[in-house]
Amino acid sequence: AVSLLMRFDLHFTEIPSEYWHNLTNWIGFNLAINIIVFALFRLYTILWERAGMKEVINIVLAVCVMGVVQICGTYLLRCPLPRSYYLIYLMLLMGFTICSRYLGRLLSEVGRFFSRSKNGHGKTTLIYGAGEAGQMILNEIRTSKYVDRNVVCVLDDNPEKWGTYILGVPIRG
Repeated sequence: AVSLLMRFDLHFTEIPSEYWHNLTNWIGFNLAINIIVFALFRLYTILWERAGMKEVINIVLAVCVMGVVQICGTYLLRCPLPRSYYLIYLMLLMGFTICSRYLGRLLSEVGRFFSRSKNGHGKTTLIYGAGEAGQMILNEIRTSKYVDRNVVCVLDDNPEKWGTYILGVPIRG
């Protein structure tokens, strides 16, 4: 309904009654199919505190599938909606899905950051190696509630990496 309202510049009275009727006929099917598609892409079984790019790709793919389902479903049920509705719907679905999934991760990261900085928790730690293994170790230290470390620097022997950052931690030589 929000997509249709946005399509008509938030002017509720300008939306033709045919579109409201078509949307109400379609919305139940849409919700059921959306739940099934998201389940097929395992969006309900992911530990979102550990989510990464693979999960974002799954969200994008699930939303793309929903776009095809949205267009085909409304035309098969003879409930056409304005063409711009579909694009607005997909943008909103993707935005709300990504934001709702990653909001918990963001809040836990912010909470950990402030609890460590206020309480002085965490032994000062240095990681050697800014490759994949170093990044995995840094990520584990940052996200684990059982590891009490404060990584201040990553050392690497590759001069091209010196002066850059990995997950917000400076890389030095």
